[in-house]
Amino acid sequence: TCFELSTGVFWVFGELDTNFGLKREQLFLGYAFVGVYCLLTGATLWPDAPFRQAAPPPTPAKNENGKAPVTARPAVPGRHAALMDKPLLTQVCSVPFVYVTLFLTVHIFRQGFLLGTL
Repeated sequence: TCFELSTGVFWVFGELDTNFGLKREQLFLGYAFVGVYCLLTGATLWPDAPFRQAAPPPTPAKNENGKAPVTARPAVPGRHAALMDKPLLTQVCSVPFVYVTLFLTVHIFRQGFLLGTL
């Protein structure tokens, strides 16, 4: 969201300049404060370790009718769920990361083009 809205900050600056007469230095100082605030809160509130969900309790081999219980289909091994346990370089070179990077690049360009032409 921050990347998508970053192109709209200049429209907000224009409106603040027009309606309130704020100078460019004041606007960018306020904008810098937002970045520093995000940096400080992220550094102090970000958890040290990733959240790990507790393992589900084991299911009994048979239910009260003597039949095996119906269980969900097991996850396919080797999928992308284990990427968070990999080193950063492995994550950055993975197919999901490249896909998301390309997706964001295209849509941020589209958003910037739209806001720039209005």
